[in-house]
Amino acid sequence: MLKTVRNLEGELADYNLTLDKMRTDTRVEDVNMMLDHIKYQNNKQKAVMDNLFIERKNNEEKVVELERQLQE
Repeated sequence: MLKTVRNLEGELADYNLTLDKMRTDTRVEDVNMMLDHIKYQNNKQKAVMDNLFIERKNNEEKVVELERQLQE
């Protein structure tokens, strides 16, 4: 239920932002440019997070292997 509430809050924030942009006569092109920039930043952050996850996984595997060697 908490996840649903958070999703709805995010959706509401999007609608409020859209209304705000309409009230201030922001051009559609400007909104699209902001959207493209945000998508680019999100993709960049996703790549960083993916790399960190892979690095962590590799390190965990090394630790398991080293622990196994120590046990021998």
